[in-house]
Amino acid sequence: MTLRPAPLLFALTLLLAAAPPVAAQGGAAQVSLRVENPAATERPDEIVSVDWEALQRRLPAARAGRVRVLDAEGGEAPSQVLDDDGDGTPDALLFLAPFWPGQARTFTVEAAPPAPVEARAHVLRDARRDDLAWENDRVAFRTYGAGLSALEDLVSSGVDVWTKRTDALVADRWYAEGDYHTDTGEGADFFSVGRSLGAGGTAVWAGGALHPAPNFTAHRILADGPLRAVAELTYPTWDAAGRAVTETRRITVDAGQPVYRQESVFESDGEAPLQTVVGLVHRPGMVTSTRGAGRWTWLSGWGPVGNEGHGDLGTAVLVRTDRVAEHAEAEDHSLLVTEAEPGTPFVAYVGAGWTANDVGGVEEWWATLDDAAERLAHPLRVSFPDDALDAQAALDAAAERLRPFLDRPARADEIPRSIDADGALDVSPSREWTSGFYAGTLWELYDATGDPAFEDAARRWTAVVEPEKTNAGTHDMGFKIYPTAGAGLRLTGDDDYRDVVVEAAETLLTRFDANVGATRSWDWGNWKFPVIIDNMMNLELLYAASELTGDDKFARAATEHARTTLANHFRPDDSSYHVVQYDSLGGEVLYKGTHQGFSDASAWSRGQAWGLYGFAMAYRESGEADFLAQAQSIADYVLAHPQLPGDGVPYWDFDAPALPDEPRDASAAAVLASGLYELAGFVPEPERGRYVAAADRILTSLATDYRVADDYDQPFLLDHSVGSVPDQFEVDVPIVYADYYYVEALQRRLRLDEGRPALGAR
Repeated sequence: MTLRPAPLLFALTLLLAAAPPVAAQGGAAQVSLRVENPAATERPDEIVSVDWEALQRRLPAARAGRVRVLDAEGGEAPSQVLDDDGDGTPDALLFLAPFWPGQARTFTVEAAPPAPVEARAHVLRDARRDDLAWENDRVAFRTYGAGLSALEDLVSSGVDVWTKRTDALVADRWYAEGDYHTDTGEGADFFSVGRSLGAGGTAVWAGGALHPAPNFTAHRILADGPLRAVAELTYPTWDAAGRAVTETRRITVDAGQPVYRQESVFESDGEAPLQTVVGLVHRPGMVTSTRGAGRWTWLSGWGPVGNEGHGDLGTAVLVRTDRVAEHAEAEDHSLLVTEAEPGTPFVAYVGAGWTANDVGGVEEWWATLDDAAERLAHPLRVSFPDDALDAQAALDAAAERLRPFLDRPARADEIPRSIDADGALDVSPSREWTSGFYAGTLWELYDATGDPAFEDAARRWTAVVEPEKTNAGTHDMGFKIYPTAGAGLRLTGDDDYRDVVVEAAETLLTRFDANVGATRSWDWGNWKFPVIIDNMMNLELLYAASELTGDDKFARAATEHARTTLANHFRPDDSSYHVVQYDSLGGEVLYKGTHQGFSDASAWSRGQAWGLYGFAMAYRESGEADFLAQAQSIADYVLAHPQLPGDGVPYWDFDAPALPDEPRDASAAAVLASGLYELAGFVPEPERGRYVAAADRILTSLATDYRVADDYDQPFLLDHSVGSVPDQFEVDVPIVYADYYYVEALQRRLRLDEGRPALGAR
């Protein structure tokens, strides 16, 4: 296969699969990469993005100017070390490669000087006009800065298309020559954006009218090729139907693609959602069309460009289908309308194709857009194939990481939870739902090591959580008591812990409502009878109480709750809602949506993990085949999801708005891995092997690429977890429950190898 232009921009920045220190980390001069194209379409000219920190862990000698990529035949791929935030530190290694549909390719990354790469992407600011222009070897665009007022009275944040019929980069030369409206053989500016949105401009949408930003007042060029160029524009405050609004727009253009990525963040003086649009201006003779059957919707314009004789121009915007509220026509524009809270990223892909260059006609243009949508829906998956999981080594490392903190005094109002904005330890009182996980982690490490120091610390931290056994104001009793007293009972046989487990289960049972068939979640707010998917995790406490007492009332309530959740929490694709609200009198469903996910229709990653883990556990305790089937369905949904990165660690929401530039959630990954190991114990091959391999991949990644630094001075194991992005709470930080499920998953992996049950004996 030879490199040639392709009809889509795509780059996926990944934290990649890893393991406890492997051979490549010991100073090797090269490492292997595996890159898979999961799409059913060819990708002839695709940028692959490798996280720089993950690469350097395996290839410490890699430096900007001293790293190159070779394919399996020894040919060198064009590459670029990218700093995409302007802090002077590399963020990713980019390289260009072709892929057949469904193809997986192996590459070698070496710590060696790369060959020179011809520039195929470029961004510049023309100081005389205060324009910002960006281009690649197929298309070119520009927009206007406030300094343009010195030359002409044009207020516009629209996007202008420069039609060109050459693969050379022309913007510098055209600006220098001063006459880019005359075609001298390479193309010209025939589009004339004026005061319109042009091709891909944005605006606030209010009262059926457009309220676009004025000209940009500040810019940053963050990267300037040779394969990717990145710029950021800042627009001043303007009035949008009575609301003060600002916009920051980030532009990313890649080599070989007819579209570029545009990410806008609108801020406002009010908290109410904003409706925003991205659109195309109408031109005489232009025909608009749209298609939105898949994950991405495109809106296209096609018709004559400029004066007669210049051919036809296709323009387009692509927006994720779940973000499109409506398709509108207004003020001589076709628009895709979205709605979101201020501060939520709005991502669109904007493109153009010209019959004098590389598009033969409108049907070929539409096919190009279909191909673009298909690729955006199926990002590349990247991994390090030589990494392997050593669960015992990872457990040993976890024990040594927490050992220095074992003498910390156990206080009920100072239980480790996370890290605050200043990097200081964030603690919680025992009433918080997370209070049991620190002691639970210590119990797991006692089980792993047999070291009495861990038992002593676990007992002390369990004691400060124990009074929660009578707190009837929370549904999170299982999270608090089962990892603490439940683990203490399992590992020591102490009858005092038995009494705590049973009393806590009695308390939790008071929240079960037979009319609804479920245990109530929150008491705060205006909820009638909310049930969250997280609640599946609290059922294990009830099942344990029945086993300990011989009274099946606890297990009956747990099983009924699981049946109700199975009936109402899942969509046809087996993704889960976060919250289902019921009428407590008749049990009717009143609402399905989210509290911590991106939207009511999105798949919040930790919610999917709670469901998988919870139904596997419920099957273990009840033997109901429907619970096993549901656990498998959730696992299959997650593992086949096109937005699951190659290292198996999900983004905080599978439908987060700015993928792939969204936080990962190590806590969701740890819960998934632990649940997958238990699920694997209930199914035959090949499903068993597939689930174990997926969990191994996750733990391999967590054990290397998501660990806190060795010299970190707080009692945590993993970094890069997410509490709640909508609340901007605990985002991309260590969180205690990630550690608990990580250590539990490592324990389960070892037990599988030994042929023991995933949880051991109670």
